[in-house]
Amino acid sequence: MKVLPVSFSFKGIQQRDNEINNYPFLYTAKPHNGLRKEDNNRFKAITASLALIAVAVTLINLKGRKKLPESIVELAEKSKGLNKLTKYEKTVSELKEKIIYPLKAINLGDNNIAKSKKLKSGLIITNTHKDGLEELTSALMEHFKELGIETKDISEITTRINSKGEAVHRNIRRNERIKWVYNQIQNAKKSFEEEGKYTVINLGDIGKLTDLKIIKSQKSNFEDMLSNLNGKTYPGVIWTGWTTKTNSVPLFYNDLPVLITKLMD
Repeated sequence: MKVLPVSFSFKGIQQRDNEINNYPFLYTAKPHNGLRKEDNNRFKAITASLALIAVAVTLINLKGRKKLPESIVELAEKSKGLNKLTKYEKTVSELKEKIIYPLKAINLGDNNIAKSKKLKSGLIITNTHKDGLEELTSALMEHFKELGIETKDISEITTRINSKGEAVHRNIRRNERIKWVYNQIQNAKKSFEEEGKYTVINLGDIGKLTDLKIIKSQKSNFEDMLSNLNGKTYPGVIWTGWTTKTNSVPLFYNDLPVLITKLMD
């Protein structure tokens, strides 16, 4: 910026206009063209930097999120797992996509799925009658095993030896079921912490473990435990169960990463 003397005569003003660059004391603004050129260069530099950053982030994401093929859920043998079911095609397809695929992908090293909403902590299969529910659940658990995923199945019957040395069989009670599930959850949690392995626990008929009501003022202790599976409290544990009480599945399950699906052909 220059400082030029100021004249109050018309002649002085005219001379100033004609020879403005020769006056050493008058303040004159920096030409606008110079500012625009500087700002333009700065804008180009910022734009180029942002473009490079965007490209770098895209490349990193593409490299880190390479999706595994859907075929990782398939078994070669037609007589194993879900392959042996000729019906329930829609349900089988949904289970492969939303339950089996995420778990198998994690086993194969896809850590992104483990941190995403794609991994469900639980599964409830519903139907108005019992037919097909146990069959599908059994085939699903076998499918997990064949893919190398750890599973645990609840036993419906307990056996003891009476005073005569005879084996006595009876159906297990609710408190025994809950105790079994709790023990399996602890084992699964330990397995995950030590080896990073997920375990799928089959609860069978969930109506035998807790009362099912669509609206509940308070969760049971067992339901509260289910709500924390595959979370901070009980990591690495996935559960599956079924029920014929299709209109009584508690609403709070909708707020959890639990897949509720119908048995469909």
